[in-house]
Amino acid sequence: MSQLRQSVNFFREEFKKPEIKLPAIQMAQIAAIVLFGFIVIGAYQVYSLAELKAKIKKFETQRDQMAAQYDSLQASFVAPKESPELLGRLDELKGDVVQRQKLKEFLSKEASKSLFSFASVLDALAMSDVSKVWLTQVKIKSTGNSYELRGVTQHAEAIPAYIEKLKEADALQGTSFNVFSIERDKKSSALLHFTLSSEKLDEQGEG
Repeated sequence: MSQLRQSVNFFREEFKKPEIKLPAIQMAQIAAIVLFGFIVIGAYQVYSLAELKAKIKKFETQRDQMAAQYDSLQASFVAPKESPELLGRLDELKGDVVQRQKLKEFLSKEASKSLFSFASVLDALAMSDVSKVWLTQVKIKSTGNSYELRGVTQHAEAIPAYIEKLKEADALQGTSFNVFSIERDKKSSALLHFTLSSEKLDEQGEG
């Protein structure tokens, strides 16, 4: 079997890499464009650097001004000192406030004592009615801190029950009722005349 061999010469002109040659005008235009791009980039960098330097200088100026103000304030600062006169005046004001508070509390107590309602007491007495007890006379002091109740009953055991009923009334809270006297009727021995007196429990405690 025969083999076919062929030699190829790669150094021939048709196998060489073609050379591209641009006209001088185009080369100059490309060079000008590249140069212009470098100029623009360089100019932008110079502008940015100048702007950054201006900002840094502005911040440094503000820093120096603030440092100068701080030094001035620190030099003019005077530590506060306690004034004996002011302290004495403050103590006087505190004492005045305490006295006024005491006076206010006293006036409040006196006002609460004067706000006495006869109607509420009479309503309380009516609500405390016991079937075997009849009131014949009621005496009330204007301040409402003392009562005298007179009545009639046929059953002595009804009097303690009546007293307990009086203690349950809202208008008579804080009032202690005691039996002052019990007497039989002169005409009818079946009737008992009684008298109840009262006094404030808080007044008893203060005494």
